[in-house]
Formats: sequence, C-alpha cells, structure tokens
Amino acid sequence: MKTRVKPKIKQLTESIFLELTDVEEFFQLEFLKQVYPSNMLVTDFNECVFHDIIFQKHDLDKIGFMDVIFYHCDFSNIEFIDRAFYRVEFHDCKLVGTSFSKVHFFDCLFDSCNLQYSNFSDCKCRVIEFSHCHFLEARFQGMDFSSAVFDEDDLSEVEIYSTPMRGIDLSNCLIAGIRIDPNYLKGMIISSYQAVFLVQILGIKVK
Repeated sequence: MKTRVKPKIKQLTESIFLELTDVEEFFQLEFLKQVYPSNMLVTDFNECVFHDIIFQKHDLDKIGFMDVIFYHCDFSNIEFIDRAFYRVEFHDCKLVGTSFSKVHFFDCLFDSCNLQYSNFSDCKCRVIEFSHCHFLEARFQGMDFSSAVFDEDDLSEVEIYSTPMRGIDLSNCLIAGIRIDPNYLKGMIISSYQAVFLVQILGIKVK
C-alpha cells in the first residue's frame, strides 16, 4: 500500500467570500465560518483551508481541488460530478447525501465524517483513506478500491456493487446489514466475528 501524500499548503491569508466574487481561483486562502455564496465564479481551490463553511447546492461540480483541507464543513446533498481531488482532506465534515459520481481521488482523507446516504459511483482512487466515518446506507458502485484504507468505519447497511474487494481490510469496521455483490468478495479481509454477516450474504446456513 502506498503512503498517502498530505496536502501541501505553504502559507495562508484569511479572507471572506464576499471580497472574492469575481475571482476564478482561490489560492493560499483560509476561510472561517461563512456560507459559500451561490454566485461565485471559482473554478479551482489550490492550497486552501476551510473552517465551518456551509456549501450550498449549486455548481460545485465544476470546481477543481488541489491541496485543500476542510474542517467541520457542510456539503449535504452537494453533487461532485467527474471532478478530481488531489491531496484533499475532510475532517469532521457533514456529507449527508453527497454525490461523488465519477470523481478521481488522489491521496485523499475522510476523517470522522458523516457520509450517510452518500454516493460513490464509478470513482477512481489512488490512495484514499476513510477513518472513523459513518456510512449508513451509503452506496459504492463500480469503484476502484485497490489503494483504499478503511479504519474503524461504520459501514452498516452500506451497498457495495461491482467493486472488487480483494485486499481491502474491513476487520475493524462495523458491517452489520452490509449489502455486497458476492462475486466481488474474494480476497476481502474480515474478522471471525464479521464472517457471520458474510455467510448470510452467501446464502449459507450455519447450524
């Protein structure tokens, strides 16, 4: 497994969105407790840090992200479609119902995030880590998990389809009620306790 490369942020200048409505790129900026306006023209976030920002549902799917850190931000029901995230970290963020359809993740981290009902479809991942995240009824479909790490995540009731799980270690995660395509289970790493749930998926009865 490759080691994740952390965001490269050299220096930051504190700013507010209202002063940057005509700016197309955010570079080396820090934002604190604001609502992201719907009229922003931004196309790229580079070397930025966001604290307690509420992102409204609009054209965030057109924005690129490189060397960015989000702390306690709200992305509920936001759609990121066919985007690329390079060295991006989400810490204690709310991502309920957030869609990451066809997103490419390069050295990214989701730490202690609420990802209930989120959608990861047809994503490509080159080193991605999920640590202490809550995924209730989230959906993974057509994923490339070859370099993914799960650490003490709650994957209860999660749907995983058309996603090879070879080499993926879920042994310290909660997987009660997980729904996964049996054809892609081969090579997945679990604990002896978790085996009970997967036996049920395979339709095997244990006396």
